[in-house]
Amino acid sequence: MCLVPQTLKQNVQDMINTEIAEQGHPLTDQIYSALAACLEGEESATRREAVAIHSAVLGAVLMFALADGLHDPLKHSKTELVDALIACMTVG
Repeated sequence: MCLVPQTLKQNVQDMINTEIAEQGHPLTDQIYSALAACLEGEESATRREAVAIHSAVLGAVLMFALADGLHDPLKHSKTELVDALIACMTVG
Protein backbone atom coordinates (compact mmCIF):
# COMPACT_ATOMS: atom_id res chain seq x y z
CA MET A 1 0.00 0.00 0.00
CA CYS A 2 2.88 2.33 0.74
CA LEU A 3 4.22 1.87 -2.80
CA VAL A 4 0.95 2.38 -4.69
CA PRO A 5 1.37 6.13 -5.20
CA GLN A 6 4.89 5.56 -6.56
CA THR A 7 3.70 3.06 -9.17
CA LEU A 8 0.92 5.16 -10.70
CA LYS A 9 1.07 7.83 -13.38
CA GLN A 10 0.87 11.41 -12.12
CA ASN A 11 -2.71 12.05 -13.27
CA VAL A 12 -3.88 8.94 -11.40
CA GLN A 13 -1.82 9.85 -8.33
CA ASP A 14 -3.69 13.14 -8.10
CA MET A 15 -6.99 11.25 -7.83
CA ILE A 16 -5.89 9.02 -4.92
CA ASN A 17 -7.29 9.81 -1.52
CA THR A 18 -4.05 10.73 0.25
CA GLU A 19 -5.65 10.29 3.67
CA ILE A 20 -6.15 6.57 2.98
CA ALA A 21 -2.63 6.19 1.58
CA GLU A 22 -1.12 7.94 4.61
CA GLN A 23 -2.87 5.49 6.95
CA GLY A 24 -0.88 2.64 5.37
CA HIS A 25 2.38 3.62 7.00
CA PRO A 26 1.19 3.50 10.65
CA LEU A 27 -0.55 0.17 10.04
CA THR A 28 2.52 -1.31 8.38
CA ASP A 29 4.66 0.05 11.21
CA GLN A 30 2.44 -1.71 13.76
CA ILE A 31 2.60 -5.00 11.85
CA TYR A 32 6.40 -4.92 11.60
CA SER A 33 6.80 -3.82 15.22
CA ALA A 34 4.56 -6.64 16.49
CA LEU A 35 6.40 -9.24 14.42
CA ALA A 36 9.84 -7.85 15.38
CA ALA A 37 8.86 -8.04 19.06
CA CYS A 38 8.50 -11.82 18.66
CA LEU A 39 12.00 -12.18 17.24
CA GLU A 40 15.27 -12.33 19.12
CA GLY A 41 18.11 -9.92 18.53
CA GLU A 42 18.90 -6.26 18.13
CA GLU A 43 15.86 -4.07 17.45
CA SER A 44 17.01 -2.82 14.04
CA ALA A 45 17.93 -6.36 12.96
CA THR A 46 14.60 -7.82 14.07
CA ARG A 47 12.78 -5.04 12.26
CA ARG A 48 14.58 -5.91 9.00
CA GLU A 49 13.85 -9.57 9.59
CA ALA A 50 10.17 -8.74 10.12
CA VAL A 51 10.05 -6.93 6.78
CA ALA A 52 11.76 -9.87 5.07
CA ILE A 53 9.33 -12.37 6.63
CA HIS A 54 6.35 -10.27 5.61
CA SER A 55 7.67 -9.98 2.06
CA ALA A 56 8.29 -13.73 1.81
CA VAL A 57 4.82 -14.58 3.08
CA LEU A 58 3.20 -12.06 0.73
CA GLY A 59 5.16 -13.52 -2.17
CA ALA A 60 3.98 -17.04 -1.35
CA VAL A 61 0.36 -15.93 -0.97
CA LEU A 62 0.45 -14.03 -4.26
CA MET A 63 2.02 -17.02 -6.02
CA PHE A 64 -0.70 -19.32 -4.65
CA ALA A 65 -3.41 -16.88 -5.76
CA LEU A 66 -1.93 -16.52 -9.24
CA ALA A 67 -1.64 -20.28 -9.68
CA ASP A 68 -5.22 -20.76 -8.49
CA GLY A 69 -6.51 -17.91 -10.66
CA LEU A 70 -4.89 -19.33 -13.76
CA HIS A 71 -5.83 -22.91 -12.87
CA ASP A 72 -2.15 -23.72 -13.24
CA PRO A 73 -1.10 -25.95 -10.37
CA LEU A 74 2.27 -25.41 -8.76
CA LYS A 75 4.83 -28.21 -8.95
CA HIS A 76 4.89 -28.35 -5.14
CA SER A 77 1.87 -28.34 -2.86
CA LYS A 78 1.01 -25.30 -0.78
CA THR A 79 1.78 -27.31 2.34
CA GLU A 80 5.23 -28.24 1.05
CA LEU A 81 6.01 -24.64 0.17
CA VAL A 82 4.77 -23.29 3.50
CA ASP A 83 6.80 -25.94 5.32
CA ALA A 84 9.89 -24.96 3.31
CA LEU A 85 9.31 -21.28 4.14
CA ILE A 86 8.99 -22.11 7.83
CA ALA A 87 12.14 -24.23 7.70
CA CYS A 88 14.08 -21.33 6.16
CA MET A 89 12.91 -18.99 8.90
CA THR A 90 13.64 -21.32 11.78
CA VAL A 91 17.16 -22.43 10.85
CA GLY A 92 19.96 -21.43 13.21
